Amino acid sequence: ESPWLRQARSESEARRRVGLLFDRNRLDQETARQLTVLAERQLEEGLWPWFPGGPPSEYISLYIMTGFGRLRHLGIDVDATVAVKALQALDAWMHQRYLANDRRDAYVPGPTDALYLYGRSFYLKDVAIAPAHREAVDYLRAQAARTWTKVDGRQSLAHLALALHRWGDTTTP
Repeated sequence: ESPWLRQARSESEARRRVGLLFDRNRLDQETARQLTVLAERQLEEGLWPWFPGGPPSEYISLYIMTGFGRLRHLGIDVDATVAVKALQALDAWMHQRYLANDRRDAYVPGPTDALYLYGRSFYLKDVAIAPAHREAVDYLRAQAARTWTKVDGRQSLAHLALALHRWGDTTTP
């Protein structure tokens, strides 16, 4: 075989593989399958573990919930029921972090706080924050607006700017 023949075969194989990526039926089936897997792995309280059978992880749950929000924001028609189910548990987690914070006046939101506010801002119209958790979320938003210049990381700053804007703060962002 000549190198030209091998190259022609590999190019046609590459085109065939790219065509598979854009097959609508295959994409719909794969999306439905992955949504089913996510729903099956979600724990009763709404959080997901890092690995099947493991303990609930607030961070990975926050990451998944934010991902669903971003997809919807981009106009992708995706069933976000599993993400909405996680909101109450994530709000409670933020409230626990708030209660454990003994230096509230000096607190500067970190990357996880910024990701929470950003992710939660996608769902403001879906599920209101429960009154029991409202104080913690309001505190976190106020601290973000007050201390944003001390926040480390550009991605965290971007998350806070977008979140604060969606929460109605038009000055800070």
